[in-house]
Amino acid sequence: MTDESQEYASDAFLSDIKTAINVITVDKLKHNILSFASGMPVDKRLEFFQAIAFEDIDEMNESEVDFDDDLQLIDDVESFYKKISMGFYDHSLDIENPKELPAWVDDMDVLFSRTNDAFINAEYSKAARAYSFLFSALHVAEDIAVEHQLYSAQDIVITDITAAKSSYLRSAFEITEFESRPAEIYDILQENLALGESRCGLTLINDSFPFSDEELEDFLPEWLKYLKQHAVNEPDFESLRLWLVREALFLLQGVEGMEQEAEQHGAKHPELFFDIVTHYLEDNDLLKAEETCMKGIKVVKAPHKRAVLADWLAEIAERDGDTLLALKYRHEAWRMEPDQRRLVTWCNTVHQAPDDGALQDEIDYLENIGGHGRLMAMLQALTGDYEAINKRLLNCDPLGWKSARHPGNFLLPFTLILIADLKSIPDHSQIKVIAEDMKGIFVRWSQEMDIDNNQDLHTYMDYLFPALERHPISEEMRITLTRSVHSVLLKRIRVISKDQLRYAYNRIAIQATAFVETAVISSREALAETFLSTVRSRILRNKTLRAELKVSMTYSKVISDDFTKGVSI
Repeated sequence: MTDESQEYASDAFLSDIKTAINVITVDKLKHNILSFASGMPVDKRLEFFQAIAFEDIDEMNESEVDFDDDLQLIDDVESFYKKISMGFYDHSLDIENPKELPAWVDDMDVLFSRTNDAFINAEYSKAARAYSFLFSALHVAEDIAVEHQLYSAQDIVITDITAAKSSYLRSAFEITEFESRPAEIYDILQENLALGESRCGLTLINDSFPFSDEELEDFLPEWLKYLKQHAVNEPDFESLRLWLVREALFLLQGVEGMEQEAEQHGAKHPELFFDIVTHYLEDNDLLKAEETCMKGIKVVKAPHKRAVLADWLAEIAERDGDTLLALKYRHEAWRMEPDQRRLVTWCNTVHQAPDDGALQDEIDYLENIGGHGRLMAMLQALTGDYEAINKRLLNCDPLGWKSARHPGNFLLPFTLILIADLKSIPDHSQIKVIAEDMKGIFVRWSQEMDIDNNQDLHTYMDYLFPALERHPISEEMRITLTRSVHSVLLKRIRVISKDQLRYAYNRIAIQATAFVETAVISSREALAETFLSTVRSRILRNKTLRAELKVSMTYSKVISDDFTKGVSI
């Protein structure tokens, strides 16, 4: 045996292995393999399994066949699956040459095409088996891509994976005995949830090759029964299962059946109401859609789901030309689930923010329910309550600004806009970068986005700047807020630098630069220089953070080159 500290020469290694194999018993060899495998690192397990579980790759190469020979389709897809499983293909991607794809991509596309030909020619048994191997191979390719953080395998093949999955399911339907069909379709959907569109139900399967009326009449009751009896403890697939239940119910009993189901189970499954509303809106039956939303709000308990139904009601009212009713429902949706999107859509209903009294009512409401500091700050900004803004800013935790609920990412850009008396956000500025967090573009009707209709796109900023004109800041408050921002930023810089929170370096550098921009815009270059001098003294030994600050300053077009050259960072 060689010394572990020395290189184990290949010849000696193979010689020792042969000797050991010749003298060891089969049972002992099996025991040793299992013992070795049990302690193997996770990233080596698949490679080890492939090495002992499949035949030699050279033997597979010798059995290559002409791809045009459809009699060999099953052999070809099985060989392809084994090759991709054993690492025969190079999965790397040349980012300098995006047209160069891994070799397995073309091979897979060709095999999918041949399998589709078999499906079209009604060779369902062959097609189902071929699809089974191809989807298994695609799973392997996806796993490899995820492991190496490469690409999504299904996104780089030409084949429409959703259409292929539909054909796979239709083939399986054709070759499976009637009693076993629900279980077979269910299992294929569960195994391939992540490939193609997850919602690949009977409607899409029918698109691949239409069912006869008799087939659907016989299958639907059994399919619906099976789906209802087979709930799973997997959130993603459980969501699909519930959607399949609703699809089957609609196909079997129409919207009337959906309504009956909603009356019995709608409290726990609000999606029933959503699907019914969608159906009525597609038929332009606004009255029925409104009635369905009202029923849903009465029985559904989850705040988010109730708020969604109120959103629908507001949109229906707008479609019907009733602005006052739409405004009422927007307000109700906001109260059910307060968030920035609903605040903006509420304002957008009449293209202006509510008056200060109405906004103060909402501030009081949020204070009572708690947990909405950021939203309260956004409302206080609209009412011109700068004292409250200043207090909230000083109380900000210096860390945790990545959280959507942390008020800091709103308070900082808002305060800088206020101090500099900006009427618009300057381009190529760090103020603009940090202001993106308070902007938020939303589409009023997510199902119907019309890019040409500009009034559908709106932001909080559309209502902020008019509010600032209504509530001009006093010079005394401007000085107070300037001092507060100065203090908050230095505190945040100190904590981030001291704890070496590298993930926050870029962000705090941008925020510090935005403050410098504000001082420059306000013709207070001396303040900017003093601030940078203090920052430098606090991060003098933190070369990485200082480098981030230099880069951030260089990006700004608000800060002149002469100013940047004249300060030391």
